[in-house]
Amino acid sequence: MKTIIVNFKQYHESTGRSAISLISLLNHAIDFKGIETFFAVSLTDLLSASEIYGDMVIAQHVDGVDSGPYTGHVSYRTLLNMGVRKSLLNHSERKVKKEIIAKTAMLCDKAGVELILCAADIDEVKMFSSLPVPFIAYEPPDLIGGNISVSTANPDTIRDAAVVCDRADKALLVGAGIKVPDDARKSVELGASGILISSGVVLSREPGDALSSLAKALL
Repeated sequence: MKTIIVNFKQYHESTGRSAISLISLLNHAIDFKGIETFFAVSLTDLLSASEIYGDMVIAQHVDGVDSGPYTGHVSYRTLLNMGVRKSLLNHSERKVKKEIIAKTAMLCDKAGVELILCAADIDEVKMFSSLPVPFIAYEPPDLIGGNISVSTANPDTIRDAAVVCDRADKALLVGAGIKVPDDARKSVELGASGILISSGVVLSREPGDALSSLAKALL
């Protein structure tokens, strides 16, 4: 099974009223056996999106806290109460201290919330491989949002990360600069189980076509 996660970030095109319409468009564009697709939406859109699209909707962040006096935090219980069972963590735009990552991974694992833990380099991939998370997403920060994909700039690192993840029974996702089908195809050939994408789809003139072409490249 190959995996695609589309990170909606905080773009005008993918938040508020636009979030549901974009999910609808993208959902209709994906109809391939062997591929699971998830949409990481803004916290403010999680409830409305998950009520319609269920487990396809995931969070962009979760904090290592339970219910209680945690103003401004996102508890894993809050996610579960909204029907959300997956979340990104440690994205380069929302970095988390290493000790907090470990605590959050343990809490979420016990509660049944699956984490997609973002790693900036091979050292973080190795460090995170021992944590109870099903996915590790390798995303070099300097390539995110750019026009050079990680599969072109750092193919050897993807191959090394795939070996680490395979040994730890984790699924490796590849992100940063993934925009065209060849980027996705190379990632899988190097050992990845899927891709984590954002602007290549969300900001495309034809988001549905962009996602569909990337999905076909993974098969």
